[in-house]
Amino acid sequence: MNPRGRWSLLSICLCLLFTYPCVAQEPSPEKATPAPSASQAPAKPAEKAAQKPAETKKKEEPAQEPGKLQLETPTAAPTEEATPPSRTPSAPGKPGAIVAPARPREEKQVVIEDIIFRGNRRIPAGTLRARVFSHKGDVYDENALERDFMALWNTGFLDDIRCEVLDGEKGKIVTFYVREKKLVRSIDYKGLSTVQQSDVLDEFKKRKVGLSIQSQYDPVTVKRAQVVLQDLLAAHGRQFATVRGRTRNIPPNSVALTFIVV
Repeated sequence: MNPRGRWSLLSICLCLLFTYPCVAQEPSPEKATPAPSASQAPAKPAEKAAQKPAETKKKEEPAQEPGKLQLETPTAAPTEEATPPSRTPSAPGKPGAIVAPARPREEKQVVIEDIIFRGNRRIPAGTLRARVFSHKGDVYDENALERDFMALWNTGFLDDIRCEVLDGEKGKIVTFYVREKKLVRSIDYKGLSTVQQSDVLDEFKKRKVGLSIQSQYDPVTVKRAQVVLQDLLAAHGRQFATVRGRTRNIPPNSVALTFIVV
């Protein structure tokens, strides 16, 4: 064999030695890849979608810098559940029954125990009691007492009235302190020369003056009597005559009236 043939055969052998390990390491195409097991089954689309937000949240959280504290936002405290309304413990044998609240006691009405009149001498107490609207045993009412006060005043028998209310054993005791009008005990005329006293009394009755013996003394009535008497004197020729009235107290509750003609 010539030298060229030897070198060519040697080069072919070297090529076969270098290429054989690479061919041995390549997998054979006949072997099939193993099928994935049930535990290694591919993730479902829903699970992949749930994993994506978690990964995005981790990416959004900024990395904590060394040396700085990271503040966490406090989570909202859970709302307390509304406590059910408490129930009043019921009697044994009736579980769960709600007891009705007790009703407030009604206030007892105050009544008039008695009505008393003080200070009346000439007018009987029964006459005054008949003029008021309130009676013994009625419900006490201040408005009713004011009405009784005006009723007594409008009788014309009294000069002064005072009402007093005290507590009694069974109710209120109402007391009216009254002062009767004075009576005219006597009527005298001084300086009456041209006119008779009987003519004066007839003129008083004709003009309805309302002044006589045993009548109630009223300053307004006395003034009216002076005017009537002065007119009577003028009709009898004494046009310039003046009349004055004078009173004198007679105990306990009377007056003596005198007309003085000047």
